[in-house]
Amino acid sequence: MTAQEKILAKTLVTTGLSSAEIDNVRAGFKDRSFFSARIESVRDLQVKQQQVADWLGSVKREDGALTTRASAISAIMASAKREGIATGTGKVSDPGSEARAKVVVDTNADLARGYVGYVAGASTGARMAFPAVELIRGEERQTKRDWTSRWKAAGGQLYGGRMICLKESPVLTSLSRFGVPYAPFDYGSGMVLDEVDYDTCIELGVITEAYKPEGDIVQDFNATLEADMDFSGKTEADRQALAFMTDSFGDQVWLDSKAGKLKWKADIISELLKDSDAAKATSLRLGKPTSQAMEAAQEVGEDISGKALTMPGNMVKHEFKRHYGTAEKEQSNIPLTEADMRLLPNIWRFPDKIRKSEKGGLYIEMQSADGNWYRIVVSNFERDLKFKTFYKVKANPATGLPLRD
Repeated sequence: MTAQEKILAKTLVTTGLSSAEIDNVRAGFKDRSFFSARIESVRDLQVKQQQVADWLGSVKREDGALTTRASAISAIMASAKREGIATGTGKVSDPGSEARAKVVVDTNADLARGYVGYVAGASTGARMAFPAVELIRGEERQTKRDWTSRWKAAGGQLYGGRMICLKESPVLTSLSRFGVPYAPFDYGSGMVLDEVDYDTCIELGVITEAYKPEGDIVQDFNATLEADMDFSGKTEADRQALAFMTDSFGDQVWLDSKAGKLKWKADIISELLKDSDAAKATSLRLGKPTSQAMEAAQEVGEDISGKALTMPGNMVKHEFKRHYGTAEKEQSNIPLTEADMRLLPNIWRFPDKIRKSEKGGLYIEMQSADGNWYRIVVSNFERDLKFKTFYKVKANPATGLPLRD
C-alpha cells in the first residue's frame, strides 16, 4: 500500500470534538478514519483528504501543475472559507488558517508515510539488518518538547544517551499520541525514527548476538487495531468508551451486539459491496434524521422526524453495480466509486436539499466537493424511509444545481 492509498482508504468522519477530545478515540478507529477537530462539513473533509492524497501521489492539478504541499495548503484554506467555517483568527484553531492547513497536511501525510516505512522495515530480513529504531529530531522547533522524559514515561530506555528500542517494542505505540508505532508521535513534533543497524545494536547492548526477529509485527499491529474496536460491554471502561463513541459520532458508528464490535458504518458498506453473503445478511439502519435533514424536508412539506432510513445490503450492493464505472449508462450521471458509497451515512445526516421525486418518493441530496450532486432516492413510508437507489448527478454549469431530476 502506498501513502496515497493509505489516505484514500480512510473513512471521512465528521466531528465536533476538539483535538484533545479526539485523543480519547481508540487507535483502531483513528487509523481507519480521516477527520479534523471540530469539522462537520463533509465537503471540507473531502477536500482535505483529496489534497493530501494528491500531494502524496504527485497528482496533476487542473492547470497541469503537480500538486505541491503549498497548493494543497492553499486549497484547504480556500475550502474552509467556501464552507463558511473559517473564523478569521489565523490561529491553528481556525479551519481557514494557514497554520491549521499545515497541521492537516503534514500530520496526515507523515502518518501515511510513516505507515509505509514501518511496513517496509518490518520483514524478518529488514529487522535482522536493522533491528531497532532511534527517535531523533528531524526538524528544528523554536519550542521543543521534552522527548527524553516522554520516552522514559513510555517505558523506553537510553542506550549511550540515545532513545533506541527494537522495532517490535511497545514503547513506540505508548509514545504516540495517535496510538501507532511510527512517526509522527504528536502534532508538529519534528521528531522522526531512524533505523539502527545490527552492529550498532550489539555495541550499545540493545540486543545480543543471539537475537532473532520473531513474529510478524505488522500483522500483530493490525490485529491490535482490530481488537481495539471490540466492546464486550463487560467492563466499566468498555461501557464508558462505547458511550463516548456513540455520543460523539452518532449515526456514523454501528454496534454488532452479538460480536461486541463497534464499526464505522462506512466500513460496513465497503464490506457488503465486496461480499454477497454479507450483503444478503446485512440491513443498515441510519437512525433518526438530524435537525438539518428535518428542516430540509420541511421546506417541501415533508415530515421525516423520527423516521429512520433502512438500507438493505443487497439493494445497496445492487445499486452500486448499476452505477459503478462503465455500468453507469445515464449520461447526466458520474460513475460511482467505493469512496462515494461510503458517504451514504453522511449524506443522510447532512443533506443540502430534500426534494419530492416524481414517483412519490424523496431525493436526499448533498453537493460534493467537486460541485456535482449525490442523490439518495428513498420511498417515504409512514414509519420509515427505505433506500431505493443512489447515484451521482452532474451539476448544471449554468445554475450549479443537479442536471436532471
